[in-house]
Amino acid sequence: MQTQLGKWGNSTGLRIPAEMLVHLGGDKNARVEISPLPEGGLLIRPVAQAQPRSKTPAEWAEQLRALQRSMPMGHSVVRQMRDEEL
Repeated sequence: MQTQLGKWGNSTGLRIPAEMLVHLGGDKNARVEISPLPEGGLLIRPVAQAQPRSKTPAEWAEQLRALQRSMPMGHSVVRQMRDEEL
């Protein structure tokens, strides 16, 4: 398949037809890696996106325990309000 290069600001852009874009995941804003081939030409590959790892239940529990430990322990707010009324 042939396509066309075009000026894009101070750079040169490559038009990628929609039927070829599906090979890059279909994302028009996808990040790609471009490498020269020894025999000439370019190799265009999608850059793998790192998926954020979700926390395990144990990690969530530890985070909550750490937050709880950082909270100041004091008198009950209700008790404090009652005592201040007297």
